[in-house]
Amino acid sequence: MEAVARHANVSIATVSRALKLDPSVAEGTRSRVLEAATELGYVMQRQARALRLQRTGLVAVHVPFVDPGSTSSLTNPFLLEFLATVGSALGNADLDMLVSHSKSVDLSLHRSGLVDGYIQLGFGLDDSVLVEAAEAGIPLAVWMPPATDRAYCAVGVDNVKLAREATAHLIAGGRRRIALISGDLDDPRSEGFQRYQGYCDALREADIAVDDSIVVSASDAVQNVSAAAAVGEILDADRAIDGVFVAYSDAVAMAAQHEFFRQGISVPDDVAMVGFDNIQMAQYARSPLTTIDQGLADGIGVLIDKLNRQIAGETVTSQHVDGRIVIRESCGARSTATADA
Repeated sequence: MEAVARHANVSIATVSRALKLDPSVAEGTRSRVLEAATELGYVMQRQARALRLQRTGLVAVHVPFVDPGSTSSLTNPFLLEFLATVGSALGNADLDMLVSHSKSVDLSLHRSGLVDGYIQLGFGLDDSVLVEAAEAGIPLAVWMPPATDRAYCAVGVDNVKLAREATAHLIAGGRRRIALISGDLDDPRSEGFQRYQGYCDALREADIAVDDSIVVSASDAVQNVSAAAAVGEILDADRAIDGVFVAYSDAVAMAAQHEFFRQGISVPDDVAMVGFDNIQMAQYARSPLTTIDQGLADGIGVLIDKLNRQIAGETVTSQHVDGRIVIRESCGARSTATADA
């Protein structure tokens, strides 16, 4: 600081305040100090700054395993868009991110002072560590549907409501024999089960019986193989289906489209389809995909605000964010989606 003070012709105290971005330092003086530091080759030592401020400016963004022993979820296009959206929003908040991929979050990252808090995608295979973090007061925000039985802060869409809307849209288009491809159907807390609930609600509201023989599970392991197996299972049960809600992901929906076409079944002429996630590639599918948008653009801002408020010592609550259906050709309706929807 002495060298920078001499070079900028200011006091050491002014250098100290300028480097701390103290608002009492005039903008011109601050610029002169920062320019002097740059010319002399000095940079802020992040560890020392973090120790002084008790903040690192680093957030751990955790992607838990979906399939034990597999890292294939990292290739899911929705995950990549999630990370891109989170990274951009954190950057706008002058924060950096550290991405991790394992069974559960590593709480030692916060306890050792490396990160200020955590963002996680979904609750993973076991949310006991998330509960532990919340009970210990560790800042944490999870992208998933809020639930009253969870102690940690969650932000996400209402899967039951959106699945009901997706299925009702197919019914409104004249489809009556509608199959479902979803995720985990055994755990009532899972997104797959919640979307199954919404699917069943829409069928019952239309006086259509739920037939579990055309309700199948997909997985994240190898999406095209998983989709082909799911389509095969549905067609083995009933080749007369006229609609399918692929509630697992758009990636599986596009792979399912390919399998239907391979078997001589047209989407949407023979089978109307709705996906889930509204990834960018959905609009370029063989039959541009009608899908559910999870509202990442606005929802991630809410998620980061919840995390920042916890870091500042505030108490926050979970919150639902709005999703929407994006209409394209795969459902048999005329597209109302914009190119960047």
